[in-house]
Order: sequence, then structure tokens, then C-alpha cells
Amino acid sequence: VLAFIMISIGNRVIWDVRIERNENLTESELIEILDGYGVRPGAFISKLDIGDIQTRVKAENDEIAWISRIVLFDDERAFGKLLDRYHAQVRRMMMAQTGGDDALSDDLTQEVFIKVWLNIRSFSMRSRFSTWLYRIAYNVFIDYCRCRRPTEHLSSSTDVAVEEYDDDAERLHGALAELSPPCRACMTLFYLEGMPTRQIAEITAINEATVRSHLSRGRKRLKELIEDERL
Repeated sequence: VLAFIMISIGNRVIWDVRIERNENLTESELIEILDGYGVRPGAFISKLDIGDIQTRVKAENDEIAWISRIVLFDDERAFGKLLDRYHAQVRRMMMAQTGGDDALSDDLTQEVFIKVWLNIRSFSMRSRFSTWLYRIAYNVFIDYCRCRRPTEHLSSSTDVAVEEYDDDAERLHGALAELSPPCRACMTLFYLEGMPTRQIAEITAINEATVRSHLSRGRKRLKELIEDERL
């Protein structure tokens, strides 16, 4: 449980953090935890930042309680709360990965949460639950890509000319479908989900330098596709 102690001096906020656990944390471990919340020692923290940090801490504490009830009691209501919190996010990721295929995205999202329910006891709480969840989602999609026939298109929407897309979301899905699955995942997690490259590396099991390389290639490719569309 994170307990935040905030001291305001003028327009600057000096922070301290106490970790309520049985074991003592090293300074590097403490900094790593703070870094996960976007907090840097000596950095300026606005009141809005403080509220956001506290909200995220509460959300993660809620998740720990829900996960504990699932592990101990197979609590379906607690699992339903996790499902309510993350279903839309996982489906959005799958929509981006599948080129906007609604039916396939629904199937893959359902498979993700089945795996979460069956394997939640393997979650060690050494990382964020969201990281563990997105790792499952990424692996579900990669497994799908490996199993489908080489001649099978990822989505029927990729066969439609760019000019025929109804809106910007469909244009984006069509453009992302042109990227390799790992590159597409990195682009989705970075730009749509707002994740840092370090977390993306943990989710995809790709080193951080390669994640940045995927992002660079992905941006270049999407720019080319957009420019081709304008011609």
C-alpha cells in the first residue's frame, strides 16, 4: 500500500513516500515504484498530478483486493469488476491489431479474459496487473497470427481501398494492418494506450531498443501510407 505524504512549499511540492510492507525497500526499488507513477525525485508536481497519482494508487489497491478474492474464493463478482475496468481497453487493442475486424476482436478479447480467469493465480503482483493482462492479450494475438493460414487476410477491411473507409478510425486500422504484428502492437500500446517503452518491452518480451525501432519504423510507414492517400 502506498502512503503519499505531500508538503507544499510555495508553488513547488516536495514529496515523500512510505511503503507499508513487511520488508524494507532499497532506494533503487523505491525510485522504480515512483517511476511507474510518472514521479521523478525533485520534479515539479502539480495538484492535478497528485490527484492523478492518488487515483491510480487507489485503482491498483482495488485491483489487488479483487484479485485476492478471485484467487481465494473464485469470486466471479470480483472478476466482473476487472472485466468492467479492462474489457474496452483490451478490445480497442484488438481492433487496432486486427485491422478493425469487430467479430475477430470480440473473439480474441473473450479468449484473453478466459485466460486471465484460468491463470490469475500465476500473477505474482511483481508487476502491474495491466502489464500482465496486456502481455496475455499480446500473446493471444501473436498466437492467432501464427495459426492462421498464410493466404488468410487479417481482416476484410484491409481489402478495401483507403478512399472507401468511412471514418478516421477505419483509416487508422487499415494503416496499422500494413505493419508487422510486433510493430503494430508497439504502435498501439504506445500511441493508443499511452504506455512507456519500458512497459511495452515487458509486455511484448522485446528489448526496449527494439521497441523504439518498431515505433520509428511504424511512424515512417504510417506517414508513407498517409502521403500515398493524399496523392
